[in-house]
Amino acid sequence: MKVLWSHGQGTVHDVRAVLFPRRPLAYTTVETLLQRLAGKGVLAREKRGRRHVYRPTLPAELFRERAIDRVVRDFFNGSRDLLRVHLESAPQGGLDNSPSPLGARVRPRPRAGSAESSDR
Repeated sequence: MKVLWSHGQGTVHDVRAVLFPRRPLAYTTVETLLQRLAGKGVLAREKRGRRHVYRPTLPAELFRERAIDRVVRDFFNGSRDLLRVHLESAPQGGLDNSPSPLGARVRPRPRAGSAESSDR
C-alpha cells in the first residue's frame, strides 16, 4: 500500500521493484497480495495491455483510521479510551524493547545473506 500511495499507481512489477531491495518477494506473491487487496476494494485494478495497473481507492489517512477502528473493535471492546490507556502503559521505545510474552519460541527470520541464513 505504501508503494502505491507514494507512486499513485503501479503494476505488480513496479511494486515488486520497489520492495525487492528490502524484502525479496516472488512476483506471484506480490501479484496475489495486490489481487486480494483489489478484491477487498482497497485497490482498483485496470487492465492495460497484458498488465494490470493498481491504484489505491482510499487515502492513507482513511485507511489508517479504518485499521485502528478494527483494532479497537477486536481488541478493546470498541473503546478508544482502552486503547489509549494501553498505549500509555506500553514501554517507551516501542515493541522492539519489550519482552515477548511468547518467549524464545518466536525468532525473527534471518535476512538473506546473513550468517544464520547460510547455516540452513
